[in-house]
Amino acid sequence: MILSWDEEKLIRNIRVNSVALTYITDTLQYIWTKDSTNYREAVPVATKVLVALWRLSTGTGYRTIGHLFGIGESTACEITNAFCNLLVEVFLPMHIKLPDARRIQETMDKFEQKSGLPCIAGAIDGTHIPIRLPDRGQATSYFNYHGYYSIILQGLCDADHQYIDVNCGWPGAVHDSRVFRRSSIGISLENHTSYLEQFPPIPVMGAQVKPYILADPAYKLCDYMIVRYPRNVCVNAERRYFNYKQSSCRMMIESTFGRTKGRWRILMKLNEASLKNVVNTTIACCVLQNLCEQFKADYLKIWDERSEREITYDPPNANPNAPFQQLIPNQPQHQQGHAVRNALTQYLWQHRGQRN
Repeated sequence: MILSWDEEKLIRNIRVNSVALTYITDTLQYIWTKDSTNYREAVPVATKVLVALWRLSTGTGYRTIGHLFGIGESTACEITNAFCNLLVEVFLPMHIKLPDARRIQETMDKFEQKSGLPCIAGAIDGTHIPIRLPDRGQATSYFNYHGYYSIILQGLCDADHQYIDVNCGWPGAVHDSRVFRRSSIGISLENHTSYLEQFPPIPVMGAQVKPYILADPAYKLCDYMIVRYPRNVCVNAERRYFNYKQSSCRMMIESTFGRTKGRWRILMKLNEASLKNVVNTTIACCVLQNLCEQFKADYLKIWDERSEREITYDPPNANPNAPFQQLIPNQPQHQQGHAVRNALTQYLWQHRGQRN
């Protein structure tokens, strides 16, 4: 029945369009096929893909999904976990990867067209994925400032709502900047061995500016990461204008997180699975987000709505009396970062009349 649905029904129910669904199924056809036995008929790959997509897109319980597809509850769980593992093993290296020079240039051109700021190669941030109460000895580390237990998903995206790097699994109480510093992308940027080094710097208002990524003030200001001016030093029109334009592009990562959680509602619900499975499920949903964008699957505004059973800022497992210790590292400011931000501010203000 589902395979006969039109595009609108496919997108509303399993979030992917027919092109993406065919691509996923065909890719897994020879990897995931199992033979029937005398005791059990094998579930077709197409059905397994639909089972997993239904679970990830709706968060529906395995018992209900089993009734819907005519399989056992444990089989539905096994299929979903296997599907997420395959997305991470097979699709992740192909669809979430650091861009080549052509794609970096396309991203910088799109961000510059949007804001007037040159050399923006992406936007980075972290978001929380709810989990069940961890072991007693670890509870404090996973209790975040929103008031629930979580792990952190760090995402770096381009100008098209697509991830180019993800890192997932740090406890919810860890500060975003620490997650970044310990991630592979953070280490490579700090050591100047990252994918951005293939571009030479360009002169901007007397400063040498290389491609950089945008972040919020939780991250340190440096030549490869530009954050907005703090409010206490945002004292003139030039800096306020820069902050507005910087934020308009930095919001791309927040929008990407929003589209990921809007499509794959499993990320908005308290996940009773093990931490390993929650991490796999989260990364799998990031892969699916990229596939949806690459195959031009529509995003429906209704998905931005949150039901009362989904995590906002006061989930069922929140414990207002639990101890909270946010791990905030020191934030030494990079002198070259100040020079780059000041130059970009002057450039943006000087060219403000040339753009809408």
